[in-house]
Amino acid sequence: MMEPGWGSYGFGLLAGLLSTLSPCVLPILPILLGSATAAHPKAPWAMPATP
Repeated sequence: MMEPGWGSYGFGLLAGLLSTLSPCVLPILPILLGSATAAHPKAPWAMPATP
């Protein structure tokens, strides 16, 4: 079994960031950030990357 290296983690992070910038997700971001801010002022900074 192969152990994941730093390159795998970097690639995963880059893929996650790029998937956030897809055209289907961009219209949802203001709604998500607005509802998180309504729940708690610092909530958008503490949100996990995955739902």
